[in-house]
Amino acid sequence: MSMSVVTQRQSIPWNSSLSTLQLLLDRIGGAGTVQVLDEDKRIRAFNCVELTVDAKIIVMEWRATPVNDMFADSVLACIMQTEMGGTNIKGTTGQSKSDRTHFKECLLETLQDTFGENCIPKMFKGDILPVSVSGKHAEVNLETLAVTSVDDENLRQIVNTTVQKLYQSLVSTT
Repeated sequence: MSMSVVTQRQSIPWNSSLSTLQLLLDRIGGAGTVQVLDEDKRIRAFNCVELTVDAKIIVMEWRATPVNDMFADSVLACIMQTEMGGTNIKGTTGQSKSDRTHFKECLLETLQDTFGENCIPKMFKGDILPVSVSGKHAEVNLETLAVTSVDDENLRQIVNTTVQKLYQSLVSTT
């Protein structure tokens, strides 16, 4: 018995920026939902839906499965809602340097309140924040807000939820 693979493609009018769509999709699925494949041209959402911006058209492409179709429907709903409502959405104009600094300070304080004073180093460089809890380690990418952990998936999920909830609460107030 042979098996077929169906790839679906859909074109949608789009008058906004790809970064706006990235932010909206990250709000739906959390940090790490969107991968940039080609800056300002192509992204992948939910690890299955590729979006390519060509002039004022977004082309969605995905392999047809029930789960992938569900994700494609979510992406399509997000695009359509943005097109109908315009782009005056809180948080879509990008974060200023002071907003990032404020978020970083709040995140450090929240993680210390949640996991203890020694869960994060006193000083660190770059955009990777190491978090240690009971001998297990996770890392928060302060640029993308993605959380990774080789040691423990539960720790990764808890830290990810903490980061996402804090980000959403700060973005919705700006």
